[in-house]
Amino acid sequence: MIELDVYLCKTGELVVLHDPKVDRTTNGIGYIEEKTFEEVRNLDAGKGEKIPTLKEVFELTNRKVKINIELK
Repeated sequence: MIELDVYLCKTGELVVLHDPKVDRTTNGIGYIEEKTFEEVRNLDAGKGEKIPTLKEVFELTNRKVKINIELK
């Protein structure tokens, strides 16, 4: 089982990130809830990785693992 922290972007998309702010894990600054999805998607989470949407995580795991979602 995996546990995910999920936040709502300013434009309504659900994204998976451990912290409420993007400062620690990306090249950006500020709260995830104050950013549009386009702003979030343009952030670099290390080596070109992007912050995933909840839908993308569902597609990646393909029902092979249980997911505990913690809405923040």
